[in-house]
Amino acid sequence: MAIANLRVGTRLATGLGLVLAMLVLVSAQGMDGMAGINERLQRIVGFNVERLLMVQEMSEAVHVEARIVRTVVLLNDETAIRAELPRLAEAREQYALASATLNRMPASPEGRRLREAMEQARLAAQSHIDQLVRLALQQRDEDATALLMRHAAPATQRWQDAMNAYAALQKRNNRLDAEAAAQAYAEARALMLALSALAVAAAVAASLLIARAPPRQPAGAAGPAPKRRLPRPARL
Repeated sequence: MAIANLRVGTRLATGLGLVLAMLVLVSAQGMDGMAGINERLQRIVGFNVERLLMVQEMSEAVHVEARIVRTVVLLNDETAIRAELPRLAEAREQYALASATLNRMPASPEGRRLREAMEQARLAAQSHIDQLVRLALQQRDEDATALLMRHAAPATQRWQDAMNAYAALQKRNNRLDAEAAAQAYAEARALMLALSALAVAAAVAASLLIARAPPRQPAGAAGPAPKRRLPRPARL
């Protein structure tokens, strides 16, 4: 149907509807882009950072345990050695709480593999540490020192290395998610600008078509009056 055959109200409604449809499309695309950005930011704050905090707490607990073990080896008094044991138990409890919190969080296949590596390293290191404490309580200082240097200290370092690897994974995930959020923002911004420009162009085009179209003639209305022909002057 030609625009000239439409009523003025219909033309205006059509043009306004087109503009509103474009605005709705722009808003929908903007909301979708913001949802993608929010999802990535929530992943950074709610998962990656939280996992990183937990593994840092675990690492600090292991540092405390390692310091206590070195102190135990240096002490010669059984009472003094036993005074260190509650601190050792406290450090292990702190590690266990952080580890339990971490294990309740979702993980990628690589993350699960690194968590398993941390657990295996913990079991190996604490087995040597427990044996070392027993030797220290028995005043077998030379054996305790040898166990520390040959087995306990290297096993504890492997334990720390496993946690460092997991922390590095979380930092890498943070970087990738931040880059993805920035990319999503750039794409959403470009799309919204393009759709906004298209909406403006559509509004201008609709306005021009409505303004330039001739008004519709009512049904039964007479057309334009024919031109009157003036009589020729009589010849003399």
